[in-house]
Amino acid sequence: LHIDSMEYKRARSGVAESDSPVGPFTYIQSFRPNDQMARDMTLFVDNKSTTAYLITSSEDNAVMHINELTSNYTSFTGKWKPIFQGRYMEAPTIFQRGEKYYFIGSGCTAWKPNAARSAV
Repeated sequence: LHIDSMEYKRARSGVAESDSPVGPFTYIQSFRPNDQMARDMTLFVDNKSTTAYLITSSEDNAVMHINELTSNYTSFTGKWKPIFQGRYMEAPTIFQRGEKYYFIGSGCTAWKPNAARSAV
């Protein structure tokens, strides 16, 4: 979950757990993945390796980061990669079909509509 302040300066990932997908949830902690900002985010689990990743808008939304998660999904392995540098994107979505990975995101236009961006 995204943890932030009214000024939008904290940019942290939060961890909470529950025995049910509908809660109740217990808050565990928040942090910046690999000491980087975490704004809009999504969780992705690779079908092939079962490795989980947290994909975040970072660096004031200028870059997306792919952060590898630990096997229990509550922390980071320290492996991460910046993608789409200088593209200013948010609302990341990643999915896998067959042997290919698909990315869909949005430009940073606040509440104004914009065309989705995609990559394979």
